[in-house]
Amino acid sequence: MSANVRVIEDLLAAFGRGDMQAVLDLFAVDVDWRMPGPNVIPYVGDRKGRKAIEAFYKQLAELCSVEHWELRKLIDGGDDVVALGFERLRVKSTGKAFEQHIAIVYTLRHGKIAAVQFFEDCAAAAAAFAK
Repeated sequence: MSANVRVIEDLLAAFGRGDMQAVLDLFAVDVDWRMPGPNVIPYVGDRKGRKAIEAFYKQLAELCSVEHWELRKLIDGGDDVVALGFERLRVKSTGKAFEQHIAIVYTLRHGKIAAVQFFEDCAAAAAAFAK
């Protein structure tokens, strides 16, 4: 297993135990975060830097409850590590849940996560946010 895969395993483990400082410490200071989706999903969009990532995680926790998250596979592509997973979230304001398969591409530089690109089912999330 490569050092980059270990970083992503550490990230997911820290997130799972709610250790947000350990999560944030794994990101480069100038991390480039891309999460496309329609505006009805409040937490989507591009972000830059650790502070913006911290704001994302806070916003996600305020808006949604994570009912299930399952890592299905990590693919080692050298500087890129792809996480394939499945999640079920519940939108607090509507009470609606949504499930989706998710792919996240992490690009690492000098042992830190320098870029993140999400691929999700935005239609499922948008329907759960719709009132």
